[in-house]
Amino acid sequence: MALMSGKNASVKNSTDLIARMISFNLTINNETIDAITFDTDWVKAIDGIQSWSATIDGFMDIDSTAQNVIRLAAEGHTMLTDLEFYVNATNYYTSDTVTDTEAGCYIESYNVTADNGSLVAFSMSVKGNGPIMYV
Repeated sequence: MALMSGKNASVKNSTDLIARMISFNLTINNETIDAITFDTDWVKAIDGIQSWSATIDGFMDIDSTAQNVIRLAAEGHTMLTDLEFYVNATNYYTSDTVTDTEAGCYIESYNVTADNGSLVAFSMSVKGNGPIMYV
C-alpha cells in the first residue's frame, strides 16, 4: 500500500507553486438518473452528468505571484485553465483541456479572515467548468 502524506500536497497555477496553502478539498460529483419502470422491485439507474468542485485554504502572501493570480481571478470572475491540485510531488488533478478546450474553473467565492491573534487567511471555493483529469 502506498500511503501519501498530506504535507507533500500543494496547489499550483501552471507550474508556479501557490505559496502558503494549508489545505484543499477536491470533489468529483457523479449524477445518476433513475430509470425506474413499472412492475419492477429494484431501482435502475444510468450515468448522468459529472462535475467537480474544490475548496482551497491558505495564508495570504502578497508577494506570491501565483497567489495573486488566483486572487485576481476571484475578483475578476475569470476562468483559470491551469489550476493544479497536487496529491504528491508528481501527481495532480487539473482541468482536462486536452479533451475539452473550454475546460477550466472559476473561483466562486473568496473569503479573507483576519484575527489579531493569528495570520491573515483566505478560503475559496472553486467550480469546475468541463472535465478534470488525473496526471
